[in-house]
Amino acid sequence: MKPKPAKNQWLSSGLAGLALAATIGSNTAQAWENPQPFDTTAGIASWVTWWGPPTPTFTFDSTLDAGGNAASGSLRLTEDFVGVAGEQFMTFGTFANGGGWDGSVVLNAVGNYKNLVLDLRIDPSTAPTVNNNYGPLEFGLVTHPDASTWGQVYLTNYTVPLSATNWTHLAVPIDPAATGLGTVAGWFIKMWSNGAFTNTLALNVDNLWLEPVPTNAPPTPPPTMGLEEAKSGLNFIAAGTGQYDRQNIRTLSPEYSWLGKGNSPVSYSFTVSSYPGSNHPNFEIHTYLIPVPYDPAIGNGTIGTGSSPDWDQTNCIFMELQNKADGSATFTFRWKTNSIPDGNATYYSSPLAILTETNGPLGTWALSFLHNTNVTLTSPSGGITNFEFSADKLAGYVDQSGTALPLYYYIGAKPQDPGNVGLSAQVSRVKVQGAGTLIDEDFLNQPSLNTNVWEFAQNNAGAVLVVPANSIWVNWTLPDAGFVLQTNSVATGNGWKENGLATLQMAAARKMLISPSGRPGIGQGFFRLLKRQYTKLQVLMPGETAAPDTASGKTGTPDAQTSGIPFNVTVNAVDNAWHRIALAPNDTVIITSSDATAMLPANGALVGGTQTFNVTFGTTGTFTVTATDDTDSKKKADTGSSTTVN
Repeated sequence: MKPKPAKNQWLSSGLAGLALAATIGSNTAQAWENPQPFDTTAGIASWVTWWGPPTPTFTFDSTLDAGGNAASGSLRLTEDFVGVAGEQFMTFGTFANGGGWDGSVVLNAVGNYKNLVLDLRIDPSTAPTVNNNYGPLEFGLVTHPDASTWGQVYLTNYTVPLSATNWTHLAVPIDPAATGLGTVAGWFIKMWSNGAFTNTLALNVDNLWLEPVPTNAPPTPPPTMGLEEAKSGLNFIAAGTGQYDRQNIRTLSPEYSWLGKGNSPVSYSFTVSSYPGSNHPNFEIHTYLIPVPYDPAIGNGTIGTGSSPDWDQTNCIFMELQNKADGSATFTFRWKTNSIPDGNATYYSSPLAILTETNGPLGTWALSFLHNTNVTLTSPSGGITNFEFSADKLAGYVDQSGTALPLYYYIGAKPQDPGNVGLSAQVSRVKVQGAGTLIDEDFLNQPSLNTNVWEFAQNNAGAVLVVPANSIWVNWTLPDAGFVLQTNSVATGNGWKENGLATLQMAAARKMLISPSGRPGIGQGFFRLLKRQYTKLQVLMPGETAAPDTASGKTGTPDAQTSGIPFNVTVNAVDNAWHRIALAPNDTVIITSSDATAMLPANGALVGGTQTFNVTFGTTGTFTVTATDDTDSKKKADTGSSTTVN
């Protein structure tokens, strides 16, 4: 008999090799107005609409101030809702108050700020929503990790009560474990009305404030690490923080309709190999059958790869598998036909069938069609229920001639309950059978997802993946801003390296999958989290590229410059091994040159650990450019490579 690999023995050795190398640093004070009192129109200048429709307007209201200060005012936001589905707005302002997408002030909020504080007032002329409140406002912070990327950190969803026609004071906690807090550039206000408002919403906001963590508060602790054995197969992981976040794959082609097959039954089945326990009920594995919309004027349309087609589309057959607290599981047939998009009330008001399996969710579940409308559900123990999907319900799945529309098959999962966020389920096999076998995927014997058959339709990147046997997860707690994972085959000495693998963001942790071939050693391996520290500056001339972990920290040769012609110099905040430190403070940098005739830029602040400066040499020869940290003299200055000037 072939011996079983000693994977658990390796796992135990790896646990002994966990290490943590870290020092906790703090950001310097930022040059921005905090709190933002909206004393003048200057505080309104940076507020813009990220998305709609409709589009709100922003004005300075000198007549309303939360503190009753006649010399101050507030930000007034007006939104003309009309009551149609999908109405929403996303609006934000930057700390820089420079107008629009101004990311010149970026700060590290991890461990430095505890609450987003504001005063809110609804104009009494605003009529309540159909739900007898003033709608769900979402508040959060805007992230700006680099010059081209903007994102959001959601902090709360606040249903505005009728009492908010008086000034209401809110203090929204900032979770230091939230992803993106290391590079925060502003704050946002969002509402998804989805038809609940049938009138104009007018509200005032005042005294926006990032409340600092008290100076006597203990420092944010570094993350802690752990290892766990990964379960092989197709993994659906409830990543992120949302209880309704869907993590799916779908067929690459819409070729999987059951309609028009005559006497040949069509079945869609999947085999569950692992599932959360009964102490975490209602975790969901689902399959969707989504037809491509048909318009007589243009023919078949298209649908994107969004994670929630059951919500977005007007037609869907939704098969829901859920575990229960008593150890059983239910397999439910839900549907909607030519329904209003952005809704799911039909599913839960009239399921056509529910099949219960007393032995739980493990095993093979099947949905089968015969003669278009005859449906059978089958459980792992062989339990069966039969019913009819009547002809009137087929209207959304055929065109005007009655021909079957192209149809995508999805399989995925979602937490459904908040307590299930972070859990996972594994599927070992998926089959679609018609006159022959259309799909037969054995995920226990695949190294990765077969992209000739499937594509991702997930809410969180990396939340769906095929895990090879004998893989492990390295996980660590949040916050982890600035930390990097390193591996080594020995516990001490040189050889520590970053593997560059993608990480998966969970609600309060991060994890990385290590395949058998990716382990850092044979029999044992060591992992550590290291927080790199800003110790010096780096100057990159045109033609040079950063190269961390090399002697010079860069590669390439400086391009020759022409006297009198400006060019850009990149200055990075780096550690001793020349890694850029994105969380470096926004220190002010001074640029000088060995060319006494050079035209030099004004001093500028680092943003996300980097800044670009415009320099013009004034004569011919060979010269250098030097960058010096004017805020912190302990940071080592850097002189760039000698550059020829023609």
